[in-house]
This record gives sequence, C-alpha cells and structure tokens, in this order.
Amino acid sequence: MKLPHPQKRSVRLLFSILLLIVFDATVSFHAMLRSADKKTHVLNFNSTLLKYAFVDISEPRAKQEIEQLLEGNFVGQGWY
Repeated sequence: MKLPHPQKRSVRLLFSILLLIVFDATVSFHAMLRSADKKTHVLNFNSTLLKYAFVDISEPRAKQEIEQLLEGNFVGQGWY
C-alpha cells in the first residue's frame, strides 16, 4: 500500500482549514446580523403609562411622615 504524496496531504489540510475559516466567518456574520437586528427595534411607550410611572403613589404619605418626624409628632404611627 502506497501512502499519498506529502504535497497532496498539505493541500488537503490547507483546503480543510480554509473551509473551516469560511464556515466560521459565515456563522459569525449571520449571528452578528441577528444581534444587530434586535438592537434596532425601538420600544414605543404610551405617554399615559409614562405619566403614571412618574407619579409616586406613596409620596403624600411619605411627606406626612417626614413632617411628623421633623415636628416630633409621632402620635398614631404605631411604631413597634
């Protein structure tokens, strides 16, 4: 049994490496395009929802508690 010529083996190796590089570049480019596509989507926010998100529902109570703390009036707080 005769072994293949060494030059043929080196050409096969080079071709295999080149094919692997092309495959890797194709997969990487495809993944990069997919991730870039997700970044371009702009979320549309409803202005009413933004107004409600801006309002703090505990704000009046917090102001009252702060005023009571500053005045030293702790009646009815139920501190445990």
